[in-house]
Amino acid sequence: MKDWNQFLEEAKKHIPKSIDCEIKMISSTNSLTRFANSHIHQNVEEEVADIYLTVHKDDKTITLNSNITSIDSPKSLIEKALAEVENSPNDTGWAGMPESDSSFNSYKEIEPKNPEERAGKVKDFIEVGKDFNTEQAYKAAQRCALNIIAQAKKACSDDLSRIKSCVKLTGFVNSTDDFIEQPKVVNGASDLIKDVFGDNGTHTRAAVSTNSLPLGVAVEVDAIFEIK
Repeated sequence: MKDWNQFLEEAKKHIPKSIDCEIKMISSTNSLTRFANSHIHQNVEEEVADIYLTVHKDDKTITLNSNITSIDSPKSLIEKALAEVENSPNDTGWAGMPESDSSFNSYKEIEPKNPEERAGKVKDFIEVGKDFNTEQAYKAAQRCALNIIAQAKKACSDDLSRIKSCVKLTGFVNSTDDFIEQPKVVNGASDLIKDVFGDNGTHTRAAVSTNSLPLGVAVEVDAIFEIK
């Protein structure tokens, strides 16, 4: 099933009225621009849409997620959630379903919209080097976090609900001697990780200043996750 509206209408038919349920879709475009030896060797993109289903029943809560194209039917996902929630521990901190979820509404487009624009962005990004400002570097850290999340998702067989916690995040910031806002830069990665994973995204962190990074990029970020 590929259409969100069709998925939602079909799902409504199979959700018992006696349970609390939230269905959320996060749509994104995964872009890859590979730059090496002064040339762009790969410049592609892929559109993906992930479905997040949260079910609360008898003081127990579970969240499942899956790519919308890989779901056989909304009924099968709901039936799986209803079966698995029975074996979940009691959710003592349950505060009810949110009336609306605006956690992603505040994000502006941080990636160029097509491969040609991305190619130009790579060129600008390499040339910025040590002349970047805090805002530019913050966005660069966001892009690093998006790549980290994509790799984490792949490691979890496309099931981000398996992420138990983000244990540690380290950001390296290409800095001049008088630049002191490394923590603000790495916030770009930390904020995105926290918004995507919620409490599971809370992590210890290091923001490290360095006078050089490969290819003159502004930021490098690595993270350690605990997986269920």
